[in-house]
Amino acid sequence: MLAITNDISSTKQLLRKIKHLLPNRFYAHLSSGLQEVLQEKYQLSAHGEHFKMALKNKSKFRNLEKFYKEETRCLNLFKVKTDVIQLTEKDIADILELYKISYPGNWFDERMLATGKYFGIRKQNRLISVTGIHVYSQKYNVAALGNICTHPDFRGKGFGRAATAKLCKSLLQEIEYIGLNVKADNKRAISLYEKLGFEIVSSYLEFMVKFKENSE
Repeated sequence: MLAITNDISSTKQLLRKIKHLLPNRFYAHLSSGLQEVLQEKYQLSAHGEHFKMALKNKSKFRNLEKFYKEETRCLNLFKVKTDVIQLTEKDIADILELYKISYPGNWFDERMLATGKYFGIRKQNRLISVTGIHVYSQKYNVAALGNICTHPDFRGKGFGRAATAKLCKSLLQEIEYIGLNVKADNKRAISLYEKLGFEIVSSYLEFMVKFKENSE
């Protein structure tokens, strides 16, 4: 359930009216304060504060090669003759292995590889960085980035930024609006996205919500 709003009072009223329609267990993104309504009948397990970010400054993607040259660490990426490649279904085993090490508990859906919007970086034939999407719709002109990670041994060297830049460049050829969600305490990721032109547009809380059996 997504309930992110600037009008907390009205949204609380809405949640109270639809509570009887909600399932016994679900995941929720809520503006701060809305959880109070659900706590009356549900047990909430907090998963932290998150930011929604949107790609506001798209100028860097008009010339991707120039972008790389302007970024010192991305320039180092090419010095070791490592390039960003498009990932396919043939890369699933390597992707899953990287997530197991670098991003346990991710929300990777193998079907999204068919969109052609997953990119990665290999070094000595080893997948060390991957970036992809959770949402992609040409019809609605929108995409949401997700499942972005770099192997712990290679972080801080610009690999994640390079792969994500290539993904954004690809998406902007087909759609206009690109967003993402990131944990509020993930300073490194937020800094990466800001350097690519993303800006924080809102905050919310994530919860796993389960019905209290003795709440009636």
